[in-house]
Amino acid sequence: MKFQQIEDRPHTLNSLFRMPHTKLTISTLLLLLLTVHSRGFTQTVSVYQTTKDGNQKLTRGSERTFRAASCGGDVINVSDAVQYQAMDGFGAAMTGSAAYLMNNEMTEAQRNTLMNDLFGSDGIGLSFVRHSIGASDFSLSDYTYHDPGNTFSADVDKADVIPMLLQAKAVNAELKIMGTPWTAPAWMKTNGSMKGGSLTDDHLDDFALYLVRYMEAFEGEGLPIYAITMQNEPLNETSAYPSMRMEWFQQSNLLRYHLGPLMADRSLTTKVLLYDHNWDETNYAKDILSIPETAQYAAGTAFHGYAGSVDAQSTVYNHDPDKGIWFTEQSGGGWSPNFDENLDWYAQNLIMGAIKNWSKSVVLWNLALNTEDGPQNGGCSNCRGVVTINDDGTYTKEIEYYVLGHLSKFVMPDATRIYSNDTEKVQSIAFRNPDGSMVLVAYNKSDSNSYVRINTDDQEFGYTIPDGALVSFVWEP
Repeated sequence: MKFQQIEDRPHTLNSLFRMPHTKLTISTLLLLLLTVHSRGFTQTVSVYQTTKDGNQKLTRGSERTFRAASCGGDVINVSDAVQYQAMDGFGAAMTGSAAYLMNNEMTEAQRNTLMNDLFGSDGIGLSFVRHSIGASDFSLSDYTYHDPGNTFSADVDKADVIPMLLQAKAVNAELKIMGTPWTAPAWMKTNGSMKGGSLTDDHLDDFALYLVRYMEAFEGEGLPIYAITMQNEPLNETSAYPSMRMEWFQQSNLLRYHLGPLMADRSLTTKVLLYDHNWDETNYAKDILSIPETAQYAAGTAFHGYAGSVDAQSTVYNHDPDKGIWFTEQSGGGWSPNFDENLDWYAQNLIMGAIKNWSKSVVLWNLALNTEDGPQNGGCSNCRGVVTINDDGTYTKEIEYYVLGHLSKFVMPDATRIYSNDTEKVQSIAFRNPDGSMVLVAYNKSDSNSYVRINTDDQEFGYTIPDGALVSFVWEP
């Protein structure tokens, strides 16, 4: 083997060991060592950046190259020697409104393109969706799967929700689906209405069976349910749209005596998450988790971000570290139209905040709405979808699309959050994917550019993060 042959292929030395007729003599090994010493190995880093002015949106930049570590300056150290939670995924809700728009207001070609942009590997690869068990404030009408006078049936969702979930799962086979009821059927409730009221204690068993039948029905449609919560926003009771109040002790009794044992009897492995409401309340989940007979059936706690502060997640996690945390709803909307302000809030509260406070997911509200922020069903009048579907079936990617993409495009399901530090100006969060690749997401929260050296395993690369910019770095092991 000639020295020149090695010189021409400096980064494929492993192939030399696989060549069937190559004899690795002492001379050959010396030549290999000389080549490595003289030329070295280069490891490249892919860079994707969103700037606060919106001129760059998940824009791919020039690759960086690792070099030997140096001294001085601001350093972000990344190490998988320290590991935290495994990630489930990132996404938004396939509400009835979103499913209707995709299925009816777009051509097949437009819908296919959108599905690939949302769930495909060439798009942002969303891997987690939430949907309502029955109607929500973003459905075309009020309904449950067991309305008075009828038997149980989820066929109403065969019009839009089920076909759109099936198409999303066909694009991303790893897609996880979470179901959440906004209300029990009216005949199970104190006020006999889908709007407001609460579940009567003598119908706890009926509601548990209702949830189990839902899981079995969607499984039969080819849509296994990864997780459920027992009530959306259980402390929010309103007459404006489907809703139901459920105090912590009733949720505990529902899970302990009815739903948990019934799921075990039916061999259902769907995760059951508690609470599913805002950061401003921690005792709800803690009180339930303090009852071992109930906690045995709970996988953890779900949170929304409309009130309170994100460290509430750590308060609940620290109460019972054996249980997980999931972030399951946040919407953008007309109340916050500025790109830079939204980028800042999402970066600090959801990308950094929710995940550093133990969340295994970041899930936003509507996947898609129209130009009138609908169709609405009595709830939010100016919520914004991850995409906006225009009157002609085209669509506009909103700030939420790019924020999710900084995670979902690069952080695979079952990735592990690993150690990284912040600097005075830059916040960071890091992950190790199942294939060994590494991801660092960094946000410059300051009003000036910041040069940082990113170090891992005594190798580093440098990058200047513009003020207010969000950047994802990806490299192979």
